[in-house]
Amino acid sequence: MTEWIKCLERLPIDNEWVLSFDGSDIYITKFVQTTDGRHKIRSGNFELSDDFCDKTTHWMPLPLPPVNDE
Repeated sequence: MTEWIKCLERLPIDNEWVLSFDGSDIYITKFVQTTDGRHKIRSGNFELSDDFCDKTTHWMPLPLPPVNDE
């Protein structure tokens, strides 16, 4: 089972769709990377379709889809 990852420990790869948690709710978001060119600090935003989840504390990769057993 996949564990929740603290944003302070590691961020998703650029443009990766993930589950994000803001302390009370879980969202499906896309991580969009930004980098401070001067200090080489990697950061980014967890984006909803029309907004940001700016209080995201943890994230995890989306689960794999179910296997077709037909």
